[in-house]
Amino acid sequence: MSRITGRLVLVALFLLVTGYYLYPTISYWAQTRNFDSLSQEERAEETVRLADLKERTLNLGLDLQGGIHVTMEVRVEALIRALAEQPVDPTVDAALVTAREEGLTSATPFSRIIVELPGVDDPERVRRLLRGTARLEFRLMGEPEEVQQSVQDLIAFYEPGADTPAVADSLEGDSTAVAQADTSLDLTNLATAGDEIANPMLRVLNPVGVSPVSLGTVAVSDTAAFNALMRNPEARELLPPDVELMYSSQSVGQGEEVLVVLAVRKQVELTGDVVTDASVDFDPNTNAPQVSMEMNGEGARIWGRLTGANVGKQVAIAMDNVVFSYPNILGRITGGRTSITGLDSRAEATDIVTILKSGSLPAPVDIIEERTVGPSLGAASIRAGFTSLIVGLSLVALFMIFYYRGAGGIADIALLLNIIFILGILGAFRATLTLPGIAGIVLTIGMAVDANVLIFDRVREEVKYGRTLRGAIDAGYEKAFSAILDANVTTFFTGLILYSFGVGPIKGFAVTLMAGIIASLFSALVITRIMFDYLVAEKRQEVSIG
Repeated sequence: MSRITGRLVLVALFLLVTGYYLYPTISYWAQTRNFDSLSQEERAEETVRLADLKERTLNLGLDLQGGIHVTMEVRVEALIRALAEQPVDPTVDAALVTAREEGLTSATPFSRIIVELPGVDDPERVRRLLRGTARLEFRLMGEPEEVQQSVQDLIAFYEPGADTPAVADSLEGDSTAVAQADTSLDLTNLATAGDEIANPMLRVLNPVGVSPVSLGTVAVSDTAAFNALMRNPEARELLPPDVELMYSSQSVGQGEEVLVVLAVRKQVELTGDVVTDASVDFDPNTNAPQVSMEMNGEGARIWGRLTGANVGKQVAIAMDNVVFSYPNILGRITGGRTSITGLDSRAEATDIVTILKSGSLPAPVDIIEERTVGPSLGAASIRAGFTSLIVGLSLVALFMIFYYRGAGGIADIALLLNIIFILGILGAFRATLTLPGIAGIVLTIGMAVDANVLIFDRVREEVKYGRTLRGAIDAGYEKAFSAILDANVTTFFTGLILYSFGVGPIKGFAVTLMAGIIASLFSALVITRIMFDYLVAEKRQEVSIG
């Protein structure tokens, strides 16, 4: 046994590593089969455990388990404006306008990005994540006295009978706002409005102070109308010059969703670029989800200076023009640690952590195409893919036994192990198995058999020349080695090129092709040789080569 001990140890290690990476996938699939039969409480516990297990399973592509395919386009004009010196030079501004007009009629596509999200079944959440620029900002809030004075001025500005422009002018160009407000914002009917509120601003804005730095609250259904009113240039001039309005991320009160309108300074004191790490955490007092952040040295220094110089004031933590929290500064904060509170759920906190870790985009993106692949199509693809795999494997196995007899059986055992090794390699590298990937596995089955065919035919020739079976096996492996290695190495480099320059399905095919080549070389040159040595050299048995 000493001759094959080293090879047996190598095979055992390979099997152990493969089993380690395939165990989560096998365990996940086995446990999800009984999920529907569990009680509601058992499902809640099982969901948490399965979520952790799923993160370590073999990934299935969009074509196998369904999901969302999204094509996005970067707003190039906004990107250039963000990178240009502020204020933007008039010449540059004119060039951008011209480029935008030409881009509307040009057939040339812009800087487009394709995103595929297998297994995702919440399109709205995907849109929210992808459309956001993930720009985290820290800004000071407006001065309470100035903000409250602006509220009074805005109400007086829209008071019936005041010398103000028609409300319809504020709504021009916004058909949604007009549709929502055409019955409630018509100044000609306000004089006889009866019990209805005559002031159009008060119809959408409740000025009861949630905070001294807020204008009041607005129902979600009235935000379009409120935005239209605030687009009036004269109304905007009533706000403090260094302030802009943002909505809160969370609704307040009971019943209809109501958002707080907050007055936030235009100057950005700190951005998310200084955040080095973010994680989901829970408030120790309320158990509400929050996002804990750590800043780099520069961010910690600026944050310490900002909080130290504005004790007693409020600071807004905003992302994508939505304020998540605006806490009071109780004292100077050192160390660069802070939290985002005011979140609805752990899922929202997880989304924020995801986009903070992935980095902010310098410009917004537009979703120009979205396709949803249903789970039924994915299940059909899985069945079709694995059916082709089983049929191909069965035909090859039967042919090998028919043509090579006992040696063909040895090749078939190696072939089964070959598939297990391929899946283990994919699991170890967190690769994604796609339908073209299954085609790559089917191809490598043929290549693995091809290596055995070369070896077995060499062994046949050596037996015809009068060698013993043991000597013929040694000569067959030795003489076929160079041809097998050359064919597989060149194919491996082809797969590497496909992976480097291909996209989508081509990459999926290339990944499984390369994994299959490594596994097939190992199974054809090592595993079959171990079985031959054990049967012929150790057990002194005759193995038919056909």
